[in-house]
Amino acid sequence: MSITALIRFAFLIVIRRIGSDWRIQATAGFGVLLAVALMASGVIYSKALAETALANTLASVSDEDLDITYRTFHKLELPAFEASNTYVDESIRKRIQPFMVNDVLLIQTSTLFLSGLPQFDVPNASRPRSSVQSISKLQEHVRIIQGRFPRANSDRLEVIIDSYGASALSISAGDQFSAFRPESIVTDIVPIEVVGVFEPLDGTKHYWGVGGWDRFTNTGREWAALPLYTGEDQILRVLPSYIPALLTDFLWLFTTDRIGLSADHVDGLQTAIEDIKEDIRNNVPNSSWRTELDEILDEYSSLLLLARVPLLLVIFLVVSVLLYYMFLIAGLIGRVRTTEIAVFRSRGASTAQVLLVILVEGSIIALPGIILGPFLAQILVALTGYIFPMAAGVQNLMVGSLSISTFALGALAGLFTVVVYTFTVIRASSKGIVVLQASSSRPPEVPFIHRYYIDLTLLIIIGLLWWQIKSRGSFFIQPAMESTTEIDMTLLMGPVVGILVAGLVVMRIVPITLRFFWWIMEPWSPVWIVHALKGIVRDPIPVGSLLVLLALASSLGMLGSLLLSTLERSQEDQARYKAGADLRIEIDSGDQLKVDERLLGELNENPGISSSTKVFRFDTRVATESFGSSAALLAIDSKSFLDTAWIREDLVDGSTLSGIVPIELGDKQTRGFPLPVEATALGIWVQAGRLPQRTFLNARFQDDNGSYFDINLGEVQAHGWHYMEQSIPKIRPKSRRYSELKIQAPVNLRSLWLSGRGSGSQSGVIFFNELRIITGQESFEIPSFQVPGKWQTIEDVSTPGLYDLGLTQGVSRNERSSMGFTWIGGTLATRGISYGSEIKAVPAIVSKELLNNKVQVGDIIPVFVQSIAVPVVVSDSVEFFPTLDPRLSSFLIVDADLLLEYVYLHSNRNVNGAEEIWLKLNEGYSTPGVIESIKSSNLSVRNTFQAAEMIKARTSDPLLAAGWTGLLTVSFLAVIMASTSGLILYTYVDVRGRVSEFAILRSLGFSKPQVNGLVWFNLGIIVVFGLVIGTLGGQLLGISVLPLLEVAEDGSRITPPMAIRNNWSAIALSYAVIGVATFATVLTLAWAIGRLELQKLIRMTDA
Repeated sequence: MSITALIRFAFLIVIRRIGSDWRIQATAGFGVLLAVALMASGVIYSKALAETALANTLASVSDEDLDITYRTFHKLELPAFEASNTYVDESIRKRIQPFMVNDVLLIQTSTLFLSGLPQFDVPNASRPRSSVQSISKLQEHVRIIQGRFPRANSDRLEVIIDSYGASALSISAGDQFSAFRPESIVTDIVPIEVVGVFEPLDGTKHYWGVGGWDRFTNTGREWAALPLYTGEDQILRVLPSYIPALLTDFLWLFTTDRIGLSADHVDGLQTAIEDIKEDIRNNVPNSSWRTELDEILDEYSSLLLLARVPLLLVIFLVVSVLLYYMFLIAGLIGRVRTTEIAVFRSRGASTAQVLLVILVEGSIIALPGIILGPFLAQILVALTGYIFPMAAGVQNLMVGSLSISTFALGALAGLFTVVVYTFTVIRASSKGIVVLQASSSRPPEVPFIHRYYIDLTLLIIIGLLWWQIKSRGSFFIQPAMESTTEIDMTLLMGPVVGILVAGLVVMRIVPITLRFFWWIMEPWSPVWIVHALKGIVRDPIPVGSLLVLLALASSLGMLGSLLLSTLERSQEDQARYKAGADLRIEIDSGDQLKVDERLLGELNENPGISSSTKVFRFDTRVATESFGSSAALLAIDSKSFLDTAWIREDLVDGSTLSGIVPIELGDKQTRGFPLPVEATALGIWVQAGRLPQRTFLNARFQDDNGSYFDINLGEVQAHGWHYMEQSIPKIRPKSRRYSELKIQAPVNLRSLWLSGRGSGSQSGVIFFNELRIITGQESFEIPSFQVPGKWQTIEDVSTPGLYDLGLTQGVSRNERSSMGFTWIGGTLATRGISYGSEIKAVPAIVSKELLNNKVQVGDIIPVFVQSIAVPVVVSDSVEFFPTLDPRLSSFLIVDADLLLEYVYLHSNRNVNGAEEIWLKLNEGYSTPGVIESIKSSNLSVRNTFQAAEMIKARTSDPLLAAGWTGLLTVSFLAVIMASTSGLILYTYVDVRGRVSEFAILRSLGFSKPQVNGLVWFNLGIIVVFGLVIGTLGGQLLGISVLPLLEVAEDGSRITPPMAIRNNWSAIALSYAVIGVATFATVLTLAWAIGRLELQKLIRMTDA
């Protein structure tokens, strides 16, 4: 038989087969259509994502950032300009012209002095100055309100000026004056005539923003700047004839084509910019290049690379499941075709002839899918882009036309399914009549892959591949000798191979599990259940194959749910982590801290504020045994921080923060002497032992708001006992060092300290005898200087042992002992004593990095805060804490009150640092209103971090948000549709092949409900086991894969790490689809089996 006749014969057989068995053919064709459409949609979606993200990126930046400016300066000479212009044409414009929409040339001379008019002839310090300028396309951007544009004139330089300069300097069209170099008053003078006055049409646009000299008249300085505009020919030919060798700037401004620039152009534009920058840096002196476009495109490319990882992962996983679906469908068709092909083989048909028939059938099945798949993909991508906007900005996908690569990839997927279909069917049907009868009575229990342990071999391979992925920590690689990062496709195939190998392992385990169930249930279960289990155990391959398909589908649903909910929530978490709270406000505190309890109390009365807390941020230096380095120190109000800040429980919990406030310190009232509310003054008896000249005694207080203030008791006299007294103010007046402070009674006396020029570098001794409190007309003593332990020295932990405090009988007053304070010079710490219990160390929570450098919990390490060594005891450690980035530096978290108390007691300087207010807002109140209320409290706001705005900024970027949500939805629906169609087809083939079995069962006394139950039981086993195994597998796969996606825009790990979250509503929807398909199948089967008649079945069996 000739090839043509054989093909005609095969074609006729296939046509008749399709007509008589169209359900199976349609199901297989549907699978091909899904595979082609999904592969094509991956290309379309990836392209649309790139285009949409690029448009969003370009729309979010200013024109100045996108523009490219090339500047060179040299003498104003025509040959030099022509050389520069030629270089721009050949080396710059030619490379970037396809990506630009416009370019402008600006020529600006160096400064010239003006003369010849009364308003110009003034001393040089205030003489008006000018720069002669020429810019291309000037006529398109100005409107002449007086006169005309300049023309070529060899006698003088014709110029036009802006209307403000004409008004401010009383110049009009027709006025003539001259300009000269500042260093040359007699020579090099150019005559100038103003021929026109203009108004800009677009004065705020970037057209007027380039250039180093003023573009419009500026009278805000001591001298007026008047730019003079002329034509290019005049500035290049007329001006050099009067002022030769005038240094001049030449600037070329290139405007990027926001609309025409596509994602396909990005790589070419990046390469062009890099080559131009390198060329200018190495070959062109006195030149510069300015643009932010390269950094913008680099960030875009990095984000696009990150966004493509989950996109490709989803596509690979879904396509692998669809290919498995094709294997399953081909196997089921092979079971149906077995008898027919066995007859062909018994009638003398060769393997090649049978293969040709199957190949023609597969081609006819695949052809509609190959043709229609790309168009269906385009419709689905456009539809999902509309239903699922790219981001919070409700920006739809920019779906373009179909490309050749889209059709090529779709055709490749279709051809692959044809190959899979052909060889699967020919393998399933490669039996003669005798072998067919033998295999039908004793079907194989172990498939080919399990028989030779191929699945276990693949499992070992995937284990090695997964170890490589985990060791790298991501799916990215950096090729040798290159600085770029790429996606390693071999690593990205790891989860794909892993999920398929897991399916093969499930196929090995399921028969064993079902055999165990059959063994348990056989003694007591109904006969129809035992028979159903026996049938599955006897021929487990079809059931196991379909079960794996449902397991793969449900696992992808679980994985998609994890990816979608976790990645989207991660964007919110990153924004909230950086913000710290609903609203974080940085205060410009100047030379002292301003936030206290009074201010926070006033803020909490605002109806828009739920709670507030104070936070202080210091740059510190930590000295440990192994290293000394800088660290970030965050001082928080431990009482209100948890109620206000954004805290994720897996990062920080309340028990961790409780460790930074030790219980043994007690109330702050015990760390100071509380003065009565009516106290008006403080008095003390002192005697100098050995003091530097002009030493002053000061008292430091803390009011009820937690604010510290000092009073100067006066200069300590050189000889004998003397009494010093100073009033306690109600309001601390504003001074050079301090702002005005309203003191809130009651106040605590915290310390007595000495100041003066020599008090730090020289040693000294002073004696204290009696401390008195004055209240109106009364005065009483604080019995403390004669009681040991009431006062403590303010030790410097960096240089301990330099202070001493003790009772002495040798120096007394009125036969009462005194307390002597002695110090040795050589340290910058405060010389003084404090009242009450002593803070030996400030508890701190430290970062893991700090804990890994020979620092253990319980260690005391010195931390330098504004040159004061603060002893810090490590109470616990965390890896992440809001607003602190462990990638940048190690950090410490301490209680703000304890830290400030220690620093205020040990330093006589102002304490200043980054002062912040964190606010938790009530729903329904606008953030701007809250900020305005804070500004009304006389606080200078430096910066604000609004969590809602930061979340919107991240979720409005298609590359940062889940821009692939639509593709994930389409892919998952495709898998669900494939799974349900496979379920229905399997049930149809199974029932069709067991008609004779049903006849025998009915003849043995089985009722219709029992026969229905037998079929339903098989179906239920598949659905239940498939969904359970798939759900657990998808959860495990998601937990394993998501840490590999924790990559930030700069290539480092994101902060904070992702927290696994499930979208159970999406899972429930997928299960509902499978449930509906199962229910519909059950109803159809019940109806079909109910119509079967016993006698007819018996006759079919006899036949």
